[in-house]
Amino acid sequence: MNFYKKVLSLTAVFFLVAGAAFAQQQQKQLKSSDVSKKELHNFAKAATDVRTKSQKFRQQSQKLLKKNGLSPKRYQMIRMSKRNPKMADSLNITKKEKKAYKKVQPKIVASQKKMIKKLKNTVTNDGISWNRFRLIAQSLRSDKQLQQRYQKIMAQQMKSGNSQ
Repeated sequence: MNFYKKVLSLTAVFFLVAGAAFAQQQQKQLKSSDVSKKELHNFAKAATDVRTKSQKFRQQSQKLLKKNGLSPKRYQMIRMSKRNPKMADSLNITKKEKKAYKKVQPKIVASQKKMIKKLKNTVTNDGISWNRFRLIAQSLRSDKQLQQRYQKIMAQQMKSGNSQ
């Protein structure tokens, strides 16, 4: 059961990382046969590394928000209200929250940019291009055969990781 939770959390990370880019541009869908075993192994390694780095970033961001008196949820709501002014009226944002948001927003944006650069380097160092990584992540959403192959590789990685 623990294995499936890890696989699901890894998969969620891919979709978060790749989601914004895919929303902006349509790319062709890969079939399972378009992804070699070696490439899927590289993808799985990269995905694990991406998850680890993403978790670290999330923890650092949460720490920064907490230090400035904002919860991640409240920060997100304020951030969304900046895009939708009608929403801002219903949130009752305090002066203290506005000040805290104004202070942390540039830091979080800068951290996100650094994180994305690190993630791209990590993926490349794991033997797969960033664009190919995103394409495989997108294809995993709907290709059941590719999902099964990926889950098998993740199970092998977790077994070998747990036995070390």
